[in-house]
Amino acid sequence: MTKEEVEQEIRNVRRQLVRSMNGVVAHRMLQSGVSYKKNYGVDIPRLYQLSTSLPHDEHLAMALWNLSIRETMLLALMIYPIDKFSELEFREWIKQVPTYEVAEVGAQILFSRVPYAMEQISLLLEGDNFEVVCGFLVAAKLLSTLSDECASQFKKIALEQLNNSILFNAILVFFRCLVQQKKHLCDDILEKLDKQKDTFPRVNLLYEEVKTQLKYS
Repeated sequence: MTKEEVEQEIRNVRRQLVRSMNGVVAHRMLQSGVSYKKNYGVDIPRLYQLSTSLPHDEHLAMALWNLSIRETMLLALMIYPIDKFSELEFREWIKQVPTYEVAEVGAQILFSRVPYAMEQISLLLEGDNFEVVCGFLVAAKLLSTLSDECASQFKKIALEQLNNSILFNAILVFFRCLVQQKKHLCDDILEKLDKQKDTFPRVNLLYEEVKTQLKYS
């Protein structure tokens, strides 16, 4: 796309977002600690619908991402052509992920689908909080194809980071998938969770869920 075409699409997106905005939802997100540079409160299904009418073009996706608005960042993830998303952009975008919501959508539809994802996820464990969040979510998505060594590395880090509230939801997702797909790596998890569940109350939720899944899987 030309610069002029990108600018025209950006104007179109802004109009669509204003028409779909929900101030109540945006306010609730802010009250719950979810902070963006700007947030129109547009729900995810509506954004998916909007993304189908946009060109799936890397220049437009980059321009949307760089606006740092909740909805434009999510749309950027939805329209970036997977075969054009370079390893450099993979690392840069993940460093810029501002919330769990963006990490979750990115892991589902872009970060886990690039051909080099397997090579990159272990490196994410060395990053800041939301880089690690992306690492756990991408690892969960790719768990069936991960080596036991790599999955065990993520398990070890997860058990060490249970007191980190930013990482906890991603760790929960990872453990759900680990129990379902690599049960043979889970023998020691309950014992280690049991030791921490009284110190960190939210760990009790994880303990009970893993216990139930191990019992019935």
